[in-house]
Amino acid sequence: MKQVILSVEGSSVGSCGGWACILRYGESNRILSGSEPSATAQRMELKAVLEGLLALTEPCEVLVRTHSSYISDGLTRW
Repeated sequence: MKQVILSVEGSSVGSCGGWACILRYGESNRILSGSEPSATAQRMELKAVLEGLLALTEPCEVLVRTHSSYISDGLTRW
């Protein structure tokens, strides 16, 4: 099974939020990003993970890299 690394980031300033992710498979990288007019940093971090996973076109083993304990705990503990 393919192993993909999904690196994510989300942030917000005031009420405007943005997200980005990088999907890495071997030497290939795919960058995705977006924004929303009203969002929190946690919501944007989640959006980055979701959009990265939705971009996959076949089953893969995915390693999610994030600095957010909200995301890492959600994936591993809750």
